[in-house]
Amino acid sequence: MRLLPLVLPAVALAGSALPAQFHDDFTGKAPLTGWTWSDPGNDCKYQMGPLPGQLRMIVPPGNDHTTGHSAPLYAGSMLTVKATGDFVLTTRVTVNYPSSPAAMESGLMIWKDQSNNLQFKRTNAYNSQNVLLYGNIANSQTSFHGNVQVSANQLYMRIERSGTTFTASYGTDGKAWTKAGSVTWNVTGTLEVGLSTSFWLWWGSTTTPATGDYDFFDVSYPATATMTADRAGVSAASGGAIGLAIDKGKASAGQVYLVLGSLSGSTPGIKLPGGKTLPLNFDPLFDLMVQLPGAAGLFPGTVGLLDASGQAKAQVLMPGTVLTPIQGGALRFAAVLFPPSIVPMDVTDLVVLGIAP
Repeated sequence: MRLLPLVLPAVALAGSALPAQFHDDFTGKAPLTGWTWSDPGNDCKYQMGPLPGQLRMIVPPGNDHTTGHSAPLYAGSMLTVKATGDFVLTTRVTVNYPSSPAAMESGLMIWKDQSNNLQFKRTNAYNSQNVLLYGNIANSQTSFHGNVQVSANQLYMRIERSGTTFTASYGTDGKAWTKAGSVTWNVTGTLEVGLSTSFWLWWGSTTTPATGDYDFFDVSYPATATMTADRAGVSAASGGAIGLAIDKGKASAGQVYLVLGSLSGSTPGIKLPGGKTLPLNFDPLFDLMVQLPGAAGLFPGTVGLLDASGQAKAQVLMPGTVLTPIQGGALRFAAVLFPPSIVPMDVTDLVVLGIAP
């Protein structure tokens, strides 16, 4: 096993990775690359901040910034990317809403057209604090599919698509999830998925803008993933144990694997012998995981042999003292597989976890 730390530091940086997910931790500058901004009322905006690694959407009072009432049927502001097939959408949002009188909302959006859309929002509707799953499913009327009262202003929010079933969940730590609702939606083709902050003007009136602060947005495709994590994010203040699972299938049984991580992104990545690109960049975390593979109390299980099913489990233990200076960024993990002949090396998918303030 001591061979492994000698192999990877000699690998040259080159190429680009093709991750099985889309992730943005909002550490760049506006306008965002790879997103589509939609603002039919031409009076909303987004900006970076207020904290590092956050995106703020701002919706002023004075218009009905909703996505689906029978009269009028109006599309509010959205930031979206394209997705197809089964997927999981995840974000972490912070809201600061008055309890009344207006309904302000921030959260996840899935958009096909005005008669086919679904959203999962943290809202102050009904003069209380709720998470609400609703939308227009093959019609022009708003239908509600889940409504749960919550008190937290900072929430992880998730929508999972499995065929025609869309399930919404929420939580406060990125690991434990509570179901908020589900709906059957027979929608096909490419969908626009992303973030939306909206304002239901007809629910009272106010002079306060609606704002939603998003720490990250992630689209993953778990049905084909070869590496997954047991959580969507980690707290910069407290850190925690991150569970990672590898599944490369029976054809990879018995291969040596090494899990590695990076705090500095996945592009350009590391070109491996044989042509594959490891979607991680060299940095202190990468170097530490190379030098201390499988270290108890740090990286248990991050090196070993895949079992008869081509699977393995590992943990990365991240103290908050390490993460606090880089809150708002992201942790990235992937594994290298070493066949008996050393080359060609193989890699798993990239796993990305937001580092929440």
